[in-house]
Amino acid sequence: MTLKLTENDFREVEKVAEIIKEVEHSNIPELVNSFEEIESYQPFLISLLLGYKDQLDKIELDELANTLIIIWRFYQNYPKTMEVSITADLYQNFDEKNIRFLNYLTGEPNEEAKLKTIALDLDSLKSKALLTGLFYRYNENKNLSSMEKGLKGEVLLGLKSLIQCFDSINQR
Repeated sequence: MTLKLTENDFREVEKVAEIIKEVEHSNIPELVNSFEEIESYQPFLISLLLGYKDQLDKIELDELANTLIIIWRFYQNYPKTMEVSITADLYQNFDEKNIRFLNYLTGEPNEEAKLKTIALDLDSLKSKALLTGLFYRYNENKNLSSMEKGLKGEVLLGLKSLIQCFDSINQR
C-alpha cells in the first residue's frame, strides 16, 4: 500500500515550502509579531514550547519556536483557528492516540506490514504536506538533525498531534 496524495496535498506542498522559507528568513520583529498572534489566539502553543525549555538547548528551542510559527502561519487563515482554542485535553487526546499507534507498530510482523500501517495512518491526516515538510526540516536543518534521537521523536510526535488538533478544530 502506498500513501494516497490528493491534488490539495500537492498544492499544500508549495504553501508549506513558502512558509518555511519565509519563517527561516524572518527578522526578529516579524517573529515576535507571529508569537503575539499565537499568544492571543492559540496560547496552548506557548505552553507546549515552554514544556520543552528544560529538555532543549537554546538553539533547538528557537527552532521549535520557528516550527510553531510555521504551523501557525499554515493554519492562521482557516476560520476556526482564530475562534477555537486548542486545549491541553484535545492535544493529549491526539498525543495518546499517536503513542498507542507507535506501540501497535512494534507488534507488526515485518517492515512491509509496518509501512502499510503507517501509510494508512498518514492517509487519514489532512495536512500531510505540513507534517512532511516539518519532518524534512527536522532531518535536514543542521540545528535540528543533531537533536538526540529519542527527544526528536517526542517532538515530532507532538508536532503531529498539534497538526491533528488544528485539523480537528478546522474540521479538515
